[in-house]
Amino acid sequence: MQTLVKIEGGQQSVPDTSDTFASLFVAYDSASAQRLWDDNVPAGLSRRDGDPVEDGLYGDLADVDFDEQVVGLWSAGESGSCPGWLANVRTREDGALILGRDEDTGGNDGCTDDYNPYRTVVALDRDAVPIADALASEGFTGEPPIQLRVFVAEYPPV
Repeated sequence: MQTLVKIEGGQQSVPDTSDTFASLFVAYDSASAQRLWDDNVPAGLSRRDGDPVEDGLYGDLADVDFDEQVVGLWSAGESGSCPGWLANVRTREDGALILGRDEDTGGNDGCTDDYNPYRTVVALDRDAVPIADALASEGFTGEPPIQLRVFVAEYPPV
């Protein structure tokens, strides 16, 4: 998995996902991925390296190999003192989509309890996500006992 872009603010036009922690929209082909990019990535972002702790370009849509990868749009929230990002995606044998998050605590023991929406465009291994026809309407971050609901759908949202 590779983060291509991190952007402050959540995704604009999505179905009501207020009862979920986050959303993940998957673009399976280059045309849908280009639309996802055009709809969500503003001009003028700075080039960045390393973990996606700041807004910026960490890769490019041209880097995606659509034979092996799909493009995802992850929208969630992070603490103001501990930037976060989608770190991994996998599908269990039972078909459940599990999404792992990571954060930069800056070496601190805790993070502030504020909520700052952000979104990332990510390149995901095609075999880590279900095929479009099998994509469930929700996934989970983490494993039991701590699981947060995530709205999951194909891009573009309808």
